[in-house]
Amino acid sequence: LLRMQWYSGGDTFSYFNESKILLSALPEHPGHFFRLTFWYTVKPPPADLAAYESQMIYWNVMNSYFMTRLCALMNLMSFSHYYVNVVIFNFITLTGILYLFRWLYEFVISNKYILLFLLFIFPSVAFWSSGIHKDGLALASIGIILFSFQKLLLAIRWKTVFFFLFGCWLLLMVRNYLLLLMLPCLVAYGLSAKFPKRSVLFSIAAACSCYATILFLYLIFPSMNLAVKMMQQQQEFLTIPAAVTLPVYTLDGTPHSLLFAIPYALSNCLLLPSIFEMKALIQLPFAADNLLLFLLFVSSILIRKKRDKPVAAFTFCLMFAVAVFLFTGSVVPNLGALLRYKLPGILFLSASLAGMIDFEKIRRWLQMN
Repeated sequence: LLRMQWYSGGDTFSYFNESKILLSALPEHPGHFFRLTFWYTVKPPPADLAAYESQMIYWNVMNSYFMTRLCALMNLMSFSHYYVNVVIFNFITLTGILYLFRWLYEFVISNKYILLFLLFIFPSVAFWSSGIHKDGLALASIGIILFSFQKLLLAIRWKTVFFFLFGCWLLLMVRNYLLLLMLPCLVAYGLSAKFPKRSVLFSIAAACSCYATILFLYLIFPSMNLAVKMMQQQQEFLTIPAAVTLPVYTLDGTPHSLLFAIPYALSNCLLLPSIFEMKALIQLPFAADNLLLFLLFVSSILIRKKRDKPVAAFTFCLMFAVAVFLFTGSVVPNLGALLRYKLPGILFLSASLAGMIDFEKIRRWLQMN
């Protein structure tokens, strides 16, 4: 039976609470506030900052402490009111998401109403991008990257280069693995846009070559072993039995072990949670994600239209979605965490499928009936 539960906390409130520790330094020690908010963090902290560090859980955790810094700056405008911060944060992320909307509308989906649904109403996207979460900033930075990268394909200008690098920096701060997964897809996208003949095979080959290079980079630089780092991330979950709620293939730090993890990764990302096997009401939006994906997939086969958008952009969306599913699904054995980490994959897979559907035919059919 479904059970109802009241959720009174989460990392969004942790960022806010820790940001008040940073702000507490401002009246008497402005220099401390400046260093806590804008300078880099080290372990152990400098002696004069140790009192602040002892109260924090995100000190020296790059992405979470970045959110804490951002909340501290928003506190200056909101007088430390959490829900005012939420409004400010959503205005910030909306800017980048609108860039993503424009890129998808111009190159992937012709129907702006379907695109509005995917970006602002689709259950998991609306859920994770509406509060002070890293996911909203990640989507915004992806929008900035794609919009500026498309402009760079037409002409290289310093302003556009800066905009592109800013998007990459922002994504590195909040979801560094997404930047790692995205860069090979961008290389493939750029090459296939420049050389459109056989662009699908060309872009897939280019992306796979880039991923292979990243996986085997440890042969030249031993400290850069992605397979080992993925194994270590998975082990952090597996050492907490209560956190393991999904079947996964245990990684051993070798690139070929990632191949055996593929079936588990795809099934966990695309099939769970099932709308028929929900254990709590909180899972309903995410089960609806999978149901909507299934409907989009069936519709893209039965009501397929002739493509009116560049194949390169469609291929990028599909490749990036698969890369996100394979990476997160291989590493994360916890359903709650996976629902969040796979969000960009869900969005770009939905966009690629929606771009294949003839919604005009559906509209005419509804009018006739």
